[in-house]
Amino acid sequence: MIRRLFPYYGAKHRISSAYPAPRHGLIVEPFAGSAAYSHRYGEDNEVILIEKNQRIAEIWRWLLTVSEDEFLSLPGVDTFDHIEETGLSDGPAREFVRQWCSEASPTGRNKVSTMVKFGIGKGEYKFTNKHKLFIMSLIEKIRHWTIIEGDYQSAPDVRATWYIDPPYQFGGEHYSKNCKTRDLDFGALGTWAKSRRGDVIVCEGNGADWMDFDLFKSCTDHTTH
Repeated sequence: MIRRLFPYYGAKHRISSAYPAPRHGLIVEPFAGSAAYSHRYGEDNEVILIEKNQRIAEIWRWLLTVSEDEFLSLPGVDTFDHIEETGLSDGPAREFVRQWCSEASPTGRNKVSTMVKFGIGKGEYKFTNKHKLFIMSLIEKIRHWTIIEGDYQSAPDVRATWYIDPPYQFGGEHYSKNCKTRDLDFGALGTWAKSRRGDVIVCEGNGADWMDFDLFKSCTDHTTH
């Protein structure tokens, strides 16, 4: 298991263990976000991430290629209050740090949130100077992953374990521009999901009706597979 490399709105890192383990040597996440399922099972499997949000896709491309020196030179979120204090120029490194400024933002934050500061004070796992070397060691375990920038239909037609966690039918309006619920044809997505080869896990929230979902054990999400 790899601990999360950055937080993201809607990610399921804490409950990823409740999903079935992959039975194929390839995992595909067509709505990658921060790739919670692959974090749990992707160290020893091939992983293909598909991400429509250009900003998040760029963070992944950067993580897959960043050098140790560059990564360890980044300021931890325990060293500043506002991103402008860091001197970081626009780009994926800055956006990566901005993601860590909050617990679950779809767009990142410029100010370190109160919750993050509270967690730092308790010694929790965050992007701090204390944890940077450990996070770098996790990055070395995902160098074999692949990131594709595009929508879910950009995924290759392969036999795999498919972990499909789209913006929810009710609640997905909080994502970034062009990545929100209103941009999805859920009927088409359901048809596409059913046509995947291998094992398919599809996640949704309460009230979703575009597939037949079973109540998940968290009692807040639904899933079908």
